[in-house]
Amino acid sequence: MNTDGSQFYLVPSDSTPSHLDWNEGKDCSTEPCHTVYGQVISGQDVVDAISEVATALGGDKPTQDVRLISVVRS
Repeated sequence: MNTDGSQFYLVPSDSTPSHLDWNEGKDCSTEPCHTVYGQVISGQDVVDAISEVATALGGDKPTQDVRLISVVRS
């Protein structure tokens, strides 16, 4: 389960991802723990649009690639 070091999530505005909530005492060896370490400060509409892309059977892979061309860190 220990995959927290290599993942990041762009969260749509209508989402409530409980797996991103870390709480004191939560055992990350037995359940997902993903620390929130940033926020979208512009372009949330793009994140929301990405979440609406059609996916293949199973729902976890877009039928067409979605690529991040650039990211600006402030």
